[in-house]
Amino acid sequence: MDNEENTRYYVRDFNENGEIRKVEISNETLEEIEHLNEMKDEINRILVKCKKLVGSFKHNCPTRWNSSYNMIESIIINKEALAALSYEPENSTIKDKVLDNSEIKQMEEFMKLFEIFRDITEILSGQLYVTILLIFPIIYSLMNYELHELSINSYELRKIRTELINSLKNRFYFIFEEEIFIASTFLNYRYKDFSFIRDFQDRQDYLAKAKNYLHKIFKETFSSPNSSDL
Repeated sequence: MDNEENTRYYVRDFNENGEIRKVEISNETLEEIEHLNEMKDEINRILVKCKKLVGSFKHNCPTRWNSSYNMIESIIINKEALAALSYEPENSTIKDKVLDNSEIKQMEEFMKLFEIFRDITEILSGQLYVTILLIFPIIYSLMNYELHELSINSYELRKIRTELINSLKNRFYFIFEEEIFIASTFLNYRYKDFSFIRDFQDRQDYLAKAKNYLHKIFKETFSSPNSSDL
């Protein structure tokens, strides 16, 4: 915030090259951000409550991928059993830690949004295949289709989804421009026709980029002075 006669507000965001920039925002945008932050604080509050609940059952490890998601999933799956346990006198210590119906609904919506990221993390962590062949189709589908098509009832989480999509597009913009990721997709027999791209013209454009890049690499490699040694 600037200390001028006319107050101005700024946020840090990624530009189209994935670099952090300072961007001026309007009062309306500021209010929207504050509302989103309140929702994030509420989600964090519930997550803290979840951690306390599972403290004696299954710990959430911050250094382990998807551990928060797995923790929430286990609570949702066992919500009825946990609720029943909380009413037993000998389990009075967990009564205040069990999620109420409203909190359960919020976490169920939260799981819808972040289940995709759990799946992507597991796929891109694979060791039995070349993951670079999957990066472009996965990120493209995530940003253009999968997140948009999620059925989310919560208005607040829909807003968070929109914010997340915009942030991811700026953060991973380079993937749509770097020819190595596009060409790698062409080398994957499952995606070589770029059929995951629904728009025909976009599909043809990316297909042409992939072929041109591979043709350039082939030409540079086999026309070099040392090519006879290959």
